[in-house]
Amino acid sequence: MTGDSDSQLHALTERIREETFPGYKGWYRLGQFMIKVGQFNKAEELYEMLFKQTTNEDEKALLFYQFGHIKDNQGNYAEAIGFYEKAIRIYNIPPTNVHELANSYNNIGLVYEKIGEYSKAILSYEKALEI
Repeated sequence: MTGDSDSQLHALTERIREETFPGYKGWYRLGQFMIKVGQFNKAEELYEMLFKQTTNEDEKALLFYQFGHIKDNQGNYAEAIGFYEKAIRIYNIPPTNVHELANSYNNIGLVYEKIGEYSKAILSYEKALEI
């Protein structure tokens, strides 16, 4: 129904690329897009498939981070914190991706803030700031 010369399709594709974290590639980008449009279950299914296929610890940490993001959006806050903590354990041995490590602590702080555990939120935010 459309061709490669469809300017509207090209503009939409570029917009999706811009909106779905240009640092992510392939299936990870698709999962990020699914999260952005509220398709959390589909994103989770995709990430579970990717998790089963990888032996790379950095990829596992990224997937744990994404699972945490999904659970947070679904309101499953305890599960979200658990996934972020799993990501942190991997990012800490040795610290390979300090940006994602800080993001994980920040997201834990956000979850604690949502559930009214402000002292835990502050501790988590402080860890993120240290990094």
